[in-house]
Amino acid sequence: MYLGTLLFYLGLAVATFSLTAIVVWFVAIAYYNSLANYEETLLEERFGAAYREYKKSVRKWIPV
Repeated sequence: MYLGTLLFYLGLAVATFSLTAIVVWFVAIAYYNSLANYEETLLEERFGAAYREYKKSVRKWIPV
């Protein structure tokens, strides 16, 4: 979901060639990355070693 949103903002920046859209894209990257890190911390606290093992086999941003 986060990757899709970032791709939308990137498409907006490319389509408009706007400096504002590019800045929004970078801000969105920083925001969603920090949000994903926070959620990973919560999941590690809740599920412990099972989540850490799961995290080793799954990429963060580009699903396989």
